[in-house]
Amino acid sequence: MVTPEELAQLYYYCDGKLFRTTTRSRWKADTRVGYYDKKGYRRVRIPGTTVSESRAVWCLCKGEWPDGEIDHINRIRDDNRIENLRVADRFIQTQNTTRKGYYKCGNKFRACISVNKKRIYLGLFRTEEEAAQAYNEAKKKYHNI
Repeated sequence: MVTPEELAQLYYYCDGKLFRTTTRSRWKADTRVGYYDKKGYRRVRIPGTTVSESRAVWCLCKGEWPDGEIDHINRIRDDNRIENLRVADRFIQTQNTTRKGYYKCGNKFRACISVNKKRIYLGLFRTEEEAAQAYNEAKKKYHNI
């Protein structure tokens, strides 16, 4: 893997984006690096491999490659500003979703939460707001959020 110093010789960070430091073959200096993959994340080619732009930004700003996964706090996949990135494990990643925790069941709403790979039934509610409140309370209790 490329060291942070070698990466800094190839690219520089500015406002959530990576740019080339030098002109090489057909690529001019100060042009944006990378491409979008099919999931909407930006990828960057570095010697020997391809990494996500968010990992490269983390490496340039922090001086080391991240230990875990990189999470986009605001859930925008190509927003690679350093203040929007954090190292997270899979549990934290799954908490940063748009899941509601309840769904319509007939003319009522059923709320459930998953804890340690087990689903806990929270109840059947008349309104969507009651189901959402039950889910949010359970999330605070079980996930410490």
